[in-house]
Amino acid sequence: MKIAINKLIILAVFVVGIVFLTLWLFDAIKGYEATSLRPDPFKPVATDAISERIEGKDYKTARNAFDSIYTMIDIQGKLMLKDGSKPTPDTEIDSLKLRAYNAAVKALLDDTDKLFSSSKWSGYPLDDFKSQADYYLKLYSQGNFYEPDLKKIIDNISDYHAAWSICRNAGSITTVAGIQQLEKKVKAYKRYPLTNDSDLSSQLNSAVQRAKNSVLAYIASRASNLENEITSFSSLDAFNDRYNSINNALGSFVKNYGNNSSANAAKKNLASAKLEAEQYFNNQNTKLHSKPNH
Repeated sequence: MKIAINKLIILAVFVVGIVFLTLWLFDAIKGYEATSLRPDPFKPVATDAISERIEGKDYKTARNAFDSIYTMIDIQGKLMLKDGSKPTPDTEIDSLKLRAYNAAVKALLDDTDKLFSSSKWSGYPLDDFKSQADYYLKLYSQGNFYEPDLKKIIDNISDYHAAWSICRNAGSITTVAGIQQLEKKVKAYKRYPLTNDSDLSSQLNSAVQRAKNSVLAYIASRASNLENEITSFSSLDAFNDRYNSINNALGSFVKNYGNNSSANAAKKNLASAKLEAEQYFNNQNTKLHSKPNH
């Protein structure tokens, strides 16, 4: 009987121990779950910052906010806890960075779309747009969904500046070859959206004619001055070298772009200069040979 009672006591102690052990494990698991499932406080803060300061904003506001928010996310991604884990997983950091990036790029695309459809580009920060597009392109250089759009911004603004440059220089061209090169460039730059800018479009439309006027004026000036330069040449052959250079240039211009009153005036000046030069050097030779021998 005594042995039976002892067994019951041992069994009771064992059961009570199991109950206490179960309760302890349950509390421990609950505590672990509460700790491990606790939401990361950084994600909603970063998400709100992106939503409030980048998304739907103009390009400049979005750009300035992007720099600080992206840096904040990057710093968070480098933090380490004492146990070696990260407070915000790398996947979340990458997702937040990409969201901020996409929002900032979208703001740039919205503003450059307004630029490209505008009839006055001069009021926009073109170089700023271009440098920012280049920065965004390099920041995500692999598998960038926006790569074609960013390259389009860079190319359009680069071509816009180049088109203005050739238009400004059209009036200083002095050769037919220069006109022909200009014609090719003008044709290349007469495209959407560059021609939306009314000022540039007007300049492109008149650039080739201004180059023709420049070349003909240069040839005519050389032809007109030639008659006054006859005495500066050492011989008729030296004069003829200059004459042929001017005459060939005039002939090339007329062949490619037709005759006009300025070309005819240049021809008359050349003919007059040639006649006078021949007379001058013939007289010089006559005087030389007519000197008495001593």
